[in-house]
Amino acid sequence: MQRISHWISKMDIFGQSITLRMNKQSSYKTVFGGCSSLVLLIILILIFSSNITSFFNKESLSATVLTEFEEIPSLSIIDDSFFLFAVQIDQDNFLSKPFYDIKIDQLRIQKFLNGSSIQSQKEIQLIPCTLDRFNKIFSQFGRDIRDQFNQFKLYDFLCFDYNQSFSIQGTYSNLEFEYLRISVQKCANKTNCASNEELQQEIDKNGAFKIKLFPINKILNPYKPEDNYLQTFLDDSFFFRFIPSNIYKSVDLFIKEYEVTNDQSLLPFSYLEYSQFYTLDQSEIKERTELQNNQPQSFVQIQIRKSPYKIKIFRKYLKIDELLSNLGGIQQIFIFFVGTILTIYNRFQLLVELANKLYEFTLVSFQKEKYYQENLDLVNQMIYNKQEKIPFSEKPRNSDVDLEIQPLHQSTINQKSKNELLKFSEQMSPSSQQQQRNSQKKQTENNIKKNKFIYEQEAMALKLNCSNGLEYFQLQIQNLIQRSQPILMTFQMLINFLTCQKVFNNKKHIQLMNKAIDSITQQIDLFNILTKLNDLEKLKEVIFSPQQLLMFNFAPKPLISLDNTSEVFNRTIIEERTRNHNIRQDEVSSDSEFQNKIHYNLQADAKMYTKIYSAYDDVLQEAENDQDPSLCSNLSKQIIRKLGAEVQTIFKLSKLIDFHQNQNNTRRRGMTSETLRRVLYSKTNLQQ
Repeated sequence: MQRISHWISKMDIFGQSITLRMNKQSSYKTVFGGCSSLVLLIILILIFSSNITSFFNKESLSATVLTEFEEIPSLSIIDDSFFLFAVQIDQDNFLSKPFYDIKIDQLRIQKFLNGSSIQSQKEIQLIPCTLDRFNKIFSQFGRDIRDQFNQFKLYDFLCFDYNQSFSIQGTYSNLEFEYLRISVQKCANKTNCASNEELQQEIDKNGAFKIKLFPINKILNPYKPEDNYLQTFLDDSFFFRFIPSNIYKSVDLFIKEYEVTNDQSLLPFSYLEYSQFYTLDQSEIKERTELQNNQPQSFVQIQIRKSPYKIKIFRKYLKIDELLSNLGGIQQIFIFFVGTILTIYNRFQLLVELANKLYEFTLVSFQKEKYYQENLDLVNQMIYNKQEKIPFSEKPRNSDVDLEIQPLHQSTINQKSKNELLKFSEQMSPSSQQQQRNSQKKQTENNIKKNKFIYEQEAMALKLNCSNGLEYFQLQIQNLIQRSQPILMTFQMLINFLTCQKVFNNKKHIQLMNKAIDSITQQIDLFNILTKLNDLEKLKEVIFSPQQLLMFNFAPKPLISLDNTSEVFNRTIIEERTRNHNIRQDEVSSDSEFQNKIHYNLQADAKMYTKIYSAYDDVLQEAENDQDPSLCSNLSKQIIRKLGAEVQTIFKLSKLIDFHQNQNNTRRRGMTSETLRRVLYSKTNLQQ
C-alpha cells in the first residue's frame, strides 16, 4: 500500500516547489514593484472592461470574404421583393409621349450535345413605377425614399409588373443560359408616340439619346459590427447613349450574387443565420458598338446576366473563449515587458537589502579600528587603576571613608616621581635618560588623552540623564545603530548594475556595494554552502567524542508549544526595532491604542537590552575565571573579542557608571570590596 501511495504521489502535477524565503516571504517584494503592479493592474482593468463591454455589445467580429468562380453560374430567381430597377429614355414626359419604346424580354437558350439549341422568349410586362414598390424594399432597412423618388422623377419610369419574377443563369457557352434583354425600339404606338418633327428637333438639339437604368443596389460592409452591415441605395450611375442610325450598341450587365452567413452566438457554439442578395455590379459592364448596313430594329440592347463570380461571406462575433484568450495574451504581454524590468530591479534591491543586513560599510576600516582600540585601552587602564585601589579584604566596610577610593594628591605624585628620578638618575646613562624622558612624555600624553576621553563620556552620560549603566548602554547601542546607516539603492547604483559595473564605477558607495554583492553571491553559491555544511560536520567530529556525537544527534526536536514564548535576539532584530522605534517617534498620533502599542514596544525593548546586558556579565565572568581555564572560558574570551573594540568600550563604560552608582549607594549602606570588584569584572588581559 505504501508503494502504491508513493507511486500515486509522483503523479501529482500540483506539487509545491521548495524555495528559500526572505523576510518570511517566498518572494521578495518592493515598494516600486508594488506601485508598478498597481498601475499595471489599473491599466489591465481598463483594457479588460473595454473589451468586455465591446464583447457584450457585439462590437468585435471577424469576417471571411471568399470570391468563387462558377463555370456554370447557378440559377437565380429574382423578384421585386429584394431587387427592382426603373428604366427610362431620358426625355420629358416619357410615359405620355415617348420617343422610343422600351421592351424587356426573358430569354432562355437551351443547347444539346448534338449541337442543336432551342431558344424561348417571354416578354415581361412593364408598368409605371410607384413609390410603394421602392419603399417595400427600403422599409426593410428603415429608410423612406420619398424625396429621392420625386427628385429623380421615378414616377415617369417603367418597372416590371407586380409579382413578376425572372431567372438568370449560365453563360453563352453553357447548356442552359437565361438572361434579361432590354431593347430600345421605334415607338410603335401611334397615339402616344412623339411625332417625327419632335423627334428630329430632339436629335438636332442633343445629337443622341440616353437610356437610364435606376436599380436598387447594395453595398456590403462585412466588417461593420452592427446588424445594418448591408447598405441599400438607389443607384443612378447606369446610363447609355445611342444614336438612332445604323450604329447598334450592345451592353452586358452582370448581377452578382452574395451569400452571407452570420454566426450570432457569443458562446463556443454556433447559431447561424443565412441571407442572400443581388447587386448590379458596375465593374463588369461590357459595351459593344456595331455598324450595320440596314437600320436595326433595336438601337440598344442591354443584356442582364448572372455574374460567374460569387461572393461568400462568413461573419462571426467574438466568442467568449476567444475573449478570454485575447485578455490572457494582453496580460502576458504586459507582464513580460513590465516584469522583465521589475525582476531586474527587485533582484538588485534584494541584494542591496541582504548586503545591509549582513554587513556594515566603512571606507577606511584600519583607522576606525585603531581609534576604538585606543578608547578601549584607556577604559581598561582606568578600570585597572580603580581595581588596584580597592583593598583585597573580605571584611565588610561600614564606613564611607573605607569604601571611598581616594586618589593620590598631585603634589605627592610629583614628589614621588622626583624621588624615583633622583634615585635612578645616578645609575642611568644619557641615552637611558633620554629614553625615560620620551617614556614620561608619552605617558603624559596618554594621561591627557585618557582624561579627555573620560571627560567626554561623563559629559555625554550627564547630558543623556543616564541614572545607571543599563540606560547608558541602551542609548549608546541605539546611537551606534543609528550611526551605521545602510547604503540605500540609488539610480546610479542601478545603472551600474545594469551595465555590468561599467558606468559610475568610481563612486565609493557603489564600490562598497559591489564588493558586498560579490561576497553574497559567493556565499549563496551551492558549492560554498555544501562546503560549509561539511565543515560543520568536521567541527562536530573535532569537538565531540563518538559517544558525545551520538548523544548530540539523539537530542530531541525543538519543542513548539502555546506556553513557550521565549524569543531569540540577534543584532539584526535589535537594528530593526531601533529603526522602527525612531520612525514611530516621528509620527505624532493622539490615538490611545497607538500610544499603548508604543508603550508596550518600549517595555519589550527595555527587556531585550536588560537580557543582553546581563548576558555580558555572565560571559565576562566566565572569561575572567582563571581557576578554570577550560574551553568555555576560552570561548567566552573569543566572543568578547568578537564584539569589537567599540562595543566592549560601551559595555565597560556602562559598568563604570554602575560602579560609581554603587559607590554612592555604599556610602549609605555597607558593601564588601569583593562586591565592588565584581561590578567591574574586567582585567587588562582581554585586550591581548
